[in-house]
Amino acid sequence: MRLQPEPAAAMLSAVAVVPDVRRPGNARAWVPAIALQAILAGVLLWFPLVRAARPAAFAYNEGWNTYWQQAAAAGQLLYGSPPGWTIQNYPPLSFHLIGALGAAFGNTNMAGRGVSLVSLALVCLLTGGIAQRFSGSRWAGWYAGLCPLVWIGVFSANRIAMNDPQFLGMVFELAGFYIYVRRPAATWALTGSAALFALAIFTKHNLIAAPAAVAGQMLLSRDWRGLALWGGTGAALAVAGLAATMAFDGRFFLAHLLSPRAADYVTGLNFNLLYGRLFAPAIVVGVLWSVRHLVPGPERALSLAWIAAALLGAVLLFGHGVDKNILFEALVFDAIVVAAAMRTQLDSSDRPAIPAVILVAIASWPVIMVPALAFQGPRDLAALPRIEADFAAGADLVRSRPGPAWCENLLLCNAAGKPMVFDAYYTQDQVESGRLPECAVLRQLVAQVPSSVEVGKSSGNDPLLPSARLRFTAGFMRTLLTYYTTALETEEFFVLVPTDGPWLGAGRCR
Repeated sequence: MRLQPEPAAAMLSAVAVVPDVRRPGNARAWVPAIALQAILAGVLLWFPLVRAARPAAFAYNEGWNTYWQQAAAAGQLLYGSPPGWTIQNYPPLSFHLIGALGAAFGNTNMAGRGVSLVSLALVCLLTGGIAQRFSGSRWAGWYAGLCPLVWIGVFSANRIAMNDPQFLGMVFELAGFYIYVRRPAATWALTGSAALFALAIFTKHNLIAAPAAVAGQMLLSRDWRGLALWGGTGAALAVAGLAATMAFDGRFFLAHLLSPRAADYVTGLNFNLLYGRLFAPAIVVGVLWSVRHLVPGPERALSLAWIAAALLGAVLLFGHGVDKNILFEALVFDAIVVAAAMRTQLDSSDRPAIPAVILVAIASWPVIMVPALAFQGPRDLAALPRIEADFAAGADLVRSRPGPAWCENLLLCNAAGKPMVFDAYYTQDQVESGRLPECAVLRQLVAQVPSSVEVGKSSGNDPLLPSARLRFTAGFMRTLLTYYTTALETEEFFVLVPTDGPWLGAGRCR
């Protein structure tokens, strides 16, 4: 007799129904690690929370997001023209939501920071809920839920309470994954999961690890009914969302969203190596557990999610301008898999001290690798008043100059009331990839079109030289220093204004 494969819905309905066996050893294993995580989270996160209440920018993306959020609130088309020297290569959902909140509360950037902070808390709750579902243990859920706080605090602390849609999109993604693994046979769960995944993708279009895992689980398990219902709902919502976006936000949506970018292999490799070094124990557990659970069974959905998040993050990091947040999905699924794997080890061990030590080591390994972060907060706090004063002085100077301004720190130009006409990152990317002639940019400098140009510093003693910088080509810097002179220098940036000449000449530009 040939046995028929068990549908995914039936298998997943059995997942994580094992009650939490509250043996004394179980609690003794989890509690020290959870307590340590809470302490580390407090040490690492208090300063980002203090900083988030201050007006100065602490991340490049904040100004970019603020401009587009304000544009959405003002009823302007986000994708009304093709990409030029600026681009809107995110989906529209977060810009309308935060733009509306910013208009209501009077500060768009602060509204975005608040949404990001609340979203991070929800990401942690959902991480814990998924871990509890797969492990059957509330202890495992608490452990997994605290991991993102500590790990993101080490890996990319400037993303804590940053005005950016990453965490908001992850809330939708993880909620969709959670309701699927909780009730995979229910029609409402399948359609609700698809709807939440659609919201995630229309918030941040790279958030596809969890939906890819759900699709893979149903395909491998031959759950054709579930796949048809889930996939059909998702496809219908995607088409409706695309049509609505192009009708209300502009017909060049896909031109912006799919605009090619240059590759950055050096930065991508460095970020991947950093991720591997900081989270080596969790990655090892993830590899071993995921490979073991690729066989038919309820845990395969989580195994596929871990693999998809790890691979997508590692590959996408090689895009120019991609930041470490692309690996946040991988960090979340690292935490869930570690919690599920260690619960299994606890159930099979008569010596809970060994799993307890492993849990503590995995949770604290990133901090052990970068111990100086525990002492960074007080130093950064002491510098905040100066940073705020410098930001205000720069905004005042840019505001006082009539005409357009080019700012590397877009939030500074926004605070000065200047429109966004130049995106340093995107312009450089297009020049280096050969899609934009550099002369088109240099001629604007030669004609002294921008009344002021702000250039950021990598450190307080970073001199302004005619050589390439993070977001400016060598040709840009040579021309800038020929036709502009420094009017303000702080420890964070320079503001340059047109010089009166005579000029040395910028060379021939074809």
